[in-house]
Amino acid sequence: MADSPASGVELAQQSRDSHAIERVPTGVAAFVGRTLKGPVNSAVPVKSFAEFQQHFGGLWQPSTVSYAVEQFFENGGREARIVRVVNGARPPTITLPATSGALRLMALNPGSREYLRASVDYDGLTAAEHERFNLVVQRVRTAGSELVEDQEIYRRMSVEPASGRFVGDVLLQSRLVRLHGPPPPTRPERSAGGPGGVAVSSAWIHPGWSSSSRPHRA
Repeated sequence: MADSPASGVELAQQSRDSHAIERVPTGVAAFVGRTLKGPVNSAVPVKSFAEFQQHFGGLWQPSTVSYAVEQFFENGGREARIVRVVNGARPPTITLPATSGALRLMALNPGSREYLRASVDYDGLTAAEHERFNLVVQRVRTAGSELVEDQEIYRRMSVEPASGRFVGDVLLQSRLVRLHGPPPPTRPERSAGGPGGVAVSSAWIHPGWSSSSRPHRA
């Protein structure tokens, strides 16, 4: 500490580190707009552009928000909230045939890059459980790909509305699909075997198309 006798002011010298400005986390940015896929009208947290690609499909020319998110993370952004909005998009559907009728599923999220597939098996079921079935729903990276990004397995489901395992009720837990229309009177048929022992139906939820085979907008 040094004195200034002329002015009577005391000057104190302190280490610059003792009162350094504390760093604070960068603010969370919010982005709202169209994307290739993903949840609609819901704020989804992402911490990298790779995570954005996983949830929302990456760069897409009509989507200015996808480029904004990429630039945000390239310039040091650490966390963002993404809200996807759509312009008249309709979720596509898939049909799993049954002996009588068919089990129809509807994608929970519309989008031209939502590649989903479904399969049915009867593994572990007894002959008395003639209305029961197991359902596997998968999201894959691209059409025809075996790279599974998300998978849901539902066992011992029933087409009987009075059942405690009614397919329409059980699929309310799903992040991928919902029951579309009434269930068939009989359970869906077993799907053909696929890679890794997973039964895979050849029926896909076709991205970009509705059940009426007309294109929808993402």
